[in-house]
Amino acid sequence: RPFGLGWTNVQFPHLGPSCSDVQLPELPPFWAQLGWIALISDVHADVHSLDAALHHIADLGCDQIVCAGDLVDFGLFPEETISRIREREIPCVRGNHDRWSGRRRQRPQS
Repeated sequence: RPFGLGWTNVQFPHLGPSCSDVQLPELPPFWAQLGWIALISDVHADVHSLDAALHHIADLGCDQIVCAGDLVDFGLFPEETISRIREREIPCVRGNHDRWSGRRRQRPQS
């Protein structure tokens, strides 16, 4: 396993100890040219948790962030959450909750 770091070792401040002591291992030469990629998903409009995750990703020194979707639904801050992703130009696929949310907006009002 070239990526020997388990994400279960990373904790957020509001959930427990900081991950400031976690360091990414050195990548083998072939993988080093690709760098470290952070994957986020299932944010569900919780902009505060997204901000915490982005802060820790920056502390870890990841080279790129990608999002696997489900930015909206459930949480209170969908616009702010989407804005954070757009501001940082994080590539993101549309999750099922994102798709459902878009369909609800497109329904004609009776």
